[in-house]
Amino acid sequence: MIPRQNRLRLGARLSLFCTSYTPLFGLMILRHVGKLWGVYHWGGWEWDAFILYIKQFGFSTILAIPIIFGLVGIRLFILRVGGSATTSGDPVTIKDVENRNSDSISYIGTYIIPFLFQDYSSFIDILSVAILLGVIYFIYINSNLLLINPGLNLWYSLYATAFVDSKSGPPKRGMVITREKFLQEEDRMLFMPIGHKLYFAVREEADAKQ
Repeated sequence: MIPRQNRLRLGARLSLFCTSYTPLFGLMILRHVGKLWGVYHWGGWEWDAFILYIKQFGFSTILAIPIIFGLVGIRLFILRVGGSATTSGDPVTIKDVENRNSDSISYIGTYIIPFLFQDYSSFIDILSVAILLGVIYFIYINSNLLLINPGLNLWYSLYATAFVDSKSGPPKRGMVITREKFLQEEDRMLFMPIGHKLYFAVREEADAKQ
C-alpha cells in the first residue's frame, strides 16, 4: 500500500498558516505602531537611529514578515493549484454539499481574537505566544484547518461535500475550497487533491458554458 502523504509542500502549508493569522498580525502592528506614533520622528541613517528603531519598532517589523510571506505564498499557491485543477483535475459530480464558511468565524474567535489582547511588552510574553503559535501550526498543517482561513475565505468558499467521480462506486466525502459561491448538488467540478480529503475545485469547462 502506498503511504498517504500531504500533497502540499511545506512552503504552501506555511503560507496558508501565515495568511490565516494575517488579520491578527496586522491588528497587532496597528496597535503597536499606534502607541508610538508621534513620539518618534525620522532620525536619518545614523547607527543610533537604527538601534532605536529596532528597539521600538522591531516587533512590528518581525510581524510584517509572515504577512508578506503569506500573501506572496498564497498567491503562488492559488496560481499553481488552480492551473493544475483546470488541466488535470478529476471530474466529479456533487451529490451533497454543505457551506462551511461559518467555520472561519469560529476560527477567528478561537485562534485569533484571544491573541489580540495579550501583553507583548516583554520578551517572555512574546516567546510564550511564539511557542503557542508553533504548536497551533503543527496542528493546523495536519488537519482541515488548512482550508479554514479567514483571509482565503474572503474570496473562496469552503464546503463539505459528497461526490462521485468517473470511477463510480459509492460517494466520497471531503472538504473543498472553490471560487464558486453557490455550489449545488449535481454541479460538475474538477477536483484537485491537496491533502487527505481536502480538495481545490474549479467548475468543469463544459458545465461552465451552460
